[in-house]
Amino acid sequence: MYRAVALAFLRQDRKPTDAEAALAMSSLNLEVRCENGDFRLLLSEEDVTDVLRAPGVAMMASKVSQLASVRRALAARQRSVGQLYRDDPGIVLEGRDIGTVVFPDADVKIYMHADPNVRATRRHAEVLKRGHNTPLETVLQEILARDRQDIERTLSPLHSAEDAIILDTTDLSLERQVQRIMDCVGNAIHDH
Repeated sequence: MYRAVALAFLRQDRKPTDAEAALAMSSLNLEVRCENGDFRLLLSEEDVTDVLRAPGVAMMASKVSQLASVRRALAARQRSVGQLYRDDPGIVLEGRDIGTVVFPDADVKIYMHADPNVRATRRHAEVLKRGHNTPLETVLQEILARDRQDIERTLSPLHSAEDAIILDTTDLSLERQVQRIMDCVGNAIHDH
């Protein structure tokens, strides 16, 4: 959702300021749809799910996420989506403050991290697959800058929830990451 707001800011040539955020958020048409078990994000009725990882969007997302009006509006929308699917069949949400701010009472919280170079390599592959020819070093610098901004922001800074399971994915394949997450969920369900 933050990336969708960032995309709207970029498309409308808005600066990430409180004044611009107030204007943007008042007219923002953001919708989440579940189609065949796949969540899609619509911005003004356009499915933007596949363009949210375009170069520049992550950095703008980090900037707009520092604005109180954006955080309030999106946290409310995230909660409504989460509540809609919480019980049956359940929902998995990801985000930098999902377990600390949006859903502090979530049944299972997993804080995933990896070496920045590995994250950059993974993101670079995604970016190339989407047709963007961004150099690996640029992707790495964007990741490092976004992390720094998100850790240092005043509102909902990036950190793990006290009761989160910490999962280092540096040396794990995607399949192994999924298996470890499923194990964590299975253990949590068994313990309840």
